[in-house]
Amino acid sequence: IVWRSMLRDALCRPGRETSRSLAEIGAETRLSENTIIRAQRQLLKAGYMIRRSGGGKTRRRSVWTMRVPESYGTANIRQEKQPVGDWEL
Repeated sequence: IVWRSMLRDALCRPGRETSRSLAEIGAETRLSENTIIRAQRQLLKAGYMIRRSGGGKTRRRSVWTMRVPESYGTANIRQEKQPVGDWEL
């Protein structure tokens, strides 16, 4: 849920970056700040996003770059040709 919230915001911005605060994500997802921080840590470790700046002891808002899934924006259409037989109209 956290990843989708952050990805949705990042797709509207140049460079796929998002700097949504914990309060903004919490208001949208109804998750606690601790849960959001844990989810962000797991997403960071899994490689779904990269921290560009801020966060931690810097007391600045975190800026994240989101990795867009490979299948994003492509239609899931079968590329194989299926035999259709001898059709007549």
